[in-house]
Amino acid sequence: MSTNPNKSEQQVIVSLTSFPAAIPYAVQAIQSVLNGSILPDKIVLYLDTQKFPNETLPSELEVLKSKSPILEVRFDPAEIRSYKKLIPA
Repeated sequence: MSTNPNKSEQQVIVSLTSFPAAIPYAVQAIQSVLNGSILPDKIVLYLDTQKFPNETLPSELEVLKSKSPILEVRFDPAEIRSYKKLIPA
């Protein structure tokens, strides 16, 4: 099968944000995506360093991250919220 050098392959990236009180819901959402029949190329979770000092992840996120190579957690010093994540994404 030949690959067209002029056509770039598109990646599917799931991008989320969360805050401490909503971490259980973020974990459920990420787990739901991971249990899907078609996996994205990457899942990126953005967290605010002010709300997650020292870039410390809650234990349930640590477990998910250790089990899934497609899950990436990025920290941002600004309060990122869902609509602000588009720029760093």
